[in-house]
Amino acid sequence: MPAPTPMSVSLDEAVGRVLAKDVCARFPIPSFDNSAVDGFAVRHDEVVGESSVRPAELTVHAIAPAGTDTRLGDLPPRSAVQIMTGAPLPPALDTVIPVEWTTGFVIGLGQPVRITAHPECGANIRRRGEDLSEGAVALRAGDVLYPARTAVLAALGATSASVYRPLRVAVMSTGTELTEQSKQLHHGQIYESNGVMLSAAIRAAGASAERVPFVSDDIRLFRDALAEYSQSVDLIVTTGGISAGTHEVVKSALSQEDVSFMQVAIKPGRPQGIGHYRGTPIVCFPGNPVSAYTSFEVFLRPQLRRVMGYRATTRQVVRACLGSAIPKRGQADQYRLGTYEDGVADPVSTGASHSIRALGAANCLIILPVGVEGAEGDVVEVWLLDGPH
Repeated sequence: MPAPTPMSVSLDEAVGRVLAKDVCARFPIPSFDNSAVDGFAVRHDEVVGESSVRPAELTVHAIAPAGTDTRLGDLPPRSAVQIMTGAPLPPALDTVIPVEWTTGFVIGLGQPVRITAHPECGANIRRRGEDLSEGAVALRAGDVLYPARTAVLAALGATSASVYRPLRVAVMSTGTELTEQSKQLHHGQIYESNGVMLSAAIRAAGASAERVPFVSDDIRLFRDALAEYSQSVDLIVTTGGISAGTHEVVKSALSQEDVSFMQVAIKPGRPQGIGHYRGTPIVCFPGNPVSAYTSFEVFLRPQLRRVMGYRATTRQVVRACLGSAIPKRGQADQYRLGTYEDGVADPVSTGASHSIRALGAANCLIILPVGVEGAEGDVVEVWLLDGPH
């Protein structure tokens, strides 16, 4: 697959993408000293006497909502500025008294306000540059732009972001038994679901997915579909047609291409294919839905994430006790769909590679390497998935 490619997108399009370069503050944040509370800006030494308890009465010289230019010039002695959160601090004043520590806001200028409690000098002020100094790195290359991080970019005056382009993936299902959800099922048919599932999983991993209309077990039709889509995507993913039967359309159609088919030591998902079709990378997964999903999680998802610049390429891994035993199944690592809660993982099926019920119930993959007993109570590795919780 290609190396990550930077592109510029608007902030509205940037959520979920990975930053391609560091973002530095062009100016300090905040860019001016401002009030952290609603209250009164004062000179500290005018409200606190030698005993530090003497109440003080000041005259309100100005009223400053957020956005006000508070460069007021010289203020008379014992003046206060009625100030709102976020408003610039007048240069001559050094402390903000919360309104709760006074006799309350006034309606007009020249009216008195009585200070009833006294904070430390400099209290309730957000200082210029205390959040980000000019030139400081606000976000780093490789950071995922979660919604909150787009606020950082906007606060720094950015209208766009340099992010890695999502990979374009074509997803192709094969099988004469497949039919569309809008049609009536006939005997021997099933609704196509692998393409829907894999496309959704690819998008959830951060790539874009185009679901190609599925094709029957016809080599010519499959090759036509490959030829149509291979030049406009970064990767082709197929599902079905690679096992040991007599109608394995994918394996037959790609027999003269730069694609290798093999049996790998995992269950489910033993048959796999990988290579290039006319220069475009292609990955071929089995047709049973659990096998296809497991294959995606084990082999493809980490690589997709890596190529698109994500630091977190693997699922969160935890250790858990098996709530019920998982029988050994030959000399292969097992990846069993299960449920995880409060440190306990339970398989949700017997390992059947066709189980739609298991797909719907699972929120984890339970990993049983060759040689692990899989007895009830054993501590095993668990991958946490997007799914029911």
